[in-house]
Amino acid sequence: MAKKGQKTETELRLFEAALRVFGDKGHYGANTQEIADQAQVTKASLHYYYRHKDDLYEAAFEYAIGKVSENLYTHIQEGMSAEETLRTFCDRVIRFYHDHPWLIKMFIHECLNGGKIGRAYIVELGLEEGKPLSRFIENINRAVERGEIRPVDPYQLFFTTLGSCAFPIVTQSLFSSLFPELREDPSAFLLARREHVFETIYFGLTPSS
Repeated sequence: MAKKGQKTETELRLFEAALRVFGDKGHYGANTQEIADQAQVTKASLHYYYRHKDDLYEAAFEYAIGKVSENLYTHIQEGMSAEETLRTFCDRVIRFYHDHPWLIKMFIHECLNGGKIGRAYIVELGLEEGKPLSRFIENINRAVERGEIRPVDPYQLFFTTLGSCAFPIVTQSLFSSLFPELREDPSAFLLARREHVFETIYFGLTPSS
């Protein structure tokens, strides 16, 4: 298991470098020398903190989940309307992954490899009171009770919204050959999706007058 407790500046540099390398090459394709080089530390320093690559991978994944959880927890507040919840979720997910593209790549590699390590840490986003997913679910359920939106399965809504936000970021390099805007100004194209995804989903849930 990854080491617990406060992390040193060196460990934080190792995590950032590890996320980039694991994101690009996956768990098995990455090597610790490249991670050490990108973190600007010696390989001996890396192994002082994490003797095996698997240990570093696990610690970096925990660090990544923590960043995602903090990002959502800080901005999705308990008691928000469905409109505020969905708008905030779309904004934070797209902006966050736009700014940290290696994180989503690492998550995809982990999913394709069965999620054996990630399952232990994804619960940080979970359904316990006060966690980001719990706030999302509760806000949507209350919005349904108030009649703000039509009845909807909040778990399906979570995946629909997350997928709509993440898919263009995942497939950007492939679909840039089809869409000039994505090729010429990917940042503007991806950030514009925040409003598009929100409007498409929210107004699709708003009861017709």
